[in-house]
Amino acid sequence: MPTTSLREKILNIMLGSSSQMPVYFSQFQKALSPSVKQEELQTMLDDMCVNRELQTCNGFKDGKEYVCYWLSGNLPPAWGKPSKIVAALKKKPTTV
Repeated sequence: MPTTSLREKILNIMLGSSSQMPVYFSQFQKALSPSVKQEELQTMLDDMCVNRELQTCNGFKDGKEYVCYWLSGNLPPAWGKPSKIVAALKKKPTTV
């Protein structure tokens, strides 16, 4: 069975994310905590932001600091949102 890279694990967690529905850093920690160190996770997320694969936002909510991420849209088609890929493949009916 092939092992998935940390990048692939992150992208799988982020499927369906957007700026309106971001994935918080704490969600990554919960999903990947036993097998991935926090520093390694943060480094990979930062690299993906630099490569414009992800967008990020830092802020405060209810007095607590948060960091969230979402897909930027600059990914290869295989990692795009399934709804966009399916919609692009559907042909519009021709008008008579």
